[in-house]
Amino acid sequence: KAGCLVQRRGQTRSALGDMEGALSDLCKAIELDPSDVDGHQQRGLTLHKMRDFRRALTDLRHDNTCRQTWPWSVMLLLTLVWCG
Repeated sequence: KAGCLVQRRGQTRSALGDMEGALSDLCKAIELDPSDVDGHQQRGLTLHKMRDFRRALTDLRHDNTCRQTWPWSVMLLLTLVWCG
């Protein structure tokens, strides 16, 4: 799928430190497949690296049944409480 390829490119950019490029790719991947939980999780992780905690929390909570996202959601919620 095209969305998957764009998402992988976004993950690679994030790993290389190109956060703006990563965010652009991950937003495009979600636009192509809005129901893809992994896309939201990857964008949430990238937003977390960019210290945009509120938007990160929204993405990481996209699928409340996904156990992988719960630790990140809790950590971000605590970050918001502590840092405002």
